[in-house]
Amino acid sequence: MSADDHRFGGEWTEIKLAVLDAYSGFFTTALQFQDFKRWYIDGFAGTGRRVNLRQAGGLFEAEPLETKEETLEGSARRALAIHPPYHHLVLIDARKSHAEALEAIAREFPDRDVRPIRGDANDVIPKLLLSPPWIGREAGAQRALVFLDPYGINVDFTTLQALAACQRADVWLLVNLKAVVQQLAHDHKGLDDSKRQSISRFLGSDTWESQFYAFRKHSGDLFSQVGGTEGERVIDRYDVAKFYRAQLQKTFRYVSEPLSLKVGSQDDYFQLYCMSNNPSEKAQQLIKRGAESILRKFAASRRTSFP
Repeated sequence: MSADDHRFGGEWTEIKLAVLDAYSGFFTTALQFQDFKRWYIDGFAGTGRRVNLRQAGGLFEAEPLETKEETLEGSARRALAIHPPYHHLVLIDARKSHAEALEAIAREFPDRDVRPIRGDANDVIPKLLLSPPWIGREAGAQRALVFLDPYGINVDFTTLQALAACQRADVWLLVNLKAVVQQLAHDHKGLDDSKRQSISRFLGSDTWESQFYAFRKHSGDLFSQVGGTEGERVIDRYDVAKFYRAQLQKTFRYVSEPLSLKVGSQDDYFQLYCMSNNPSEKAQQLIKRGAESILRKFAASRRTSFP
């Protein structure tokens, strides 16, 4: 493998990237005859490519069954191919090897404003939005499509709040429901302070604990604390999804229905959202029309429907 090879994903990865491609084309086309600067901001950009393992051959192909490697374009390179093009592309990743691969991409496109940044998206994005040209005389001319495809539950809700406050970003967010539930111990005693803080940062609230766990008092005996409590988790990933979407709706004027992404045999392993806090009703209607048309197309193609 070369230094910029990145192994991850599956069919669901290509679906989410195809959705993003479709919306990117919609976004840049809608703005091309207006006096806006078009930005693409990728909070977890990876290396720009990924290595996929694919099963080939078998009975129906009359060939021996084997696993083949294929190199596919990631979100950053696909964003560079969008037409009309983005004026500015900000590619963020915290990992050193990924940041170096993104720097190599920038060198491939010396005529484009490609800005690779090594850092935590939760630090970089709010700082970017509080810097020129996002503040000052040219602030009103900036428009961004922001893609947040985190590792686990690494998007802090404060980052989403910063994007909402900006009011000029269309945000696409991949939510890893599996990862959230994995952080939620079945036995309440399995929650330590680190897990509590991580979950609260992600969900944007500390009220989840009383809603996700059922508590009962026990009288105790000689060897236990009298009047103590026990708790067990009483929710599943659909309850988590409902709680999280409610949090998003408190923050953004528009939150799409999520596109369910299946991994293996598990539905709703991931959910993909589009969100906007644009104060213009006309802009919101356009964003909603574009996003929902694309999401419904991909949901229908997978023979699924929105809840």
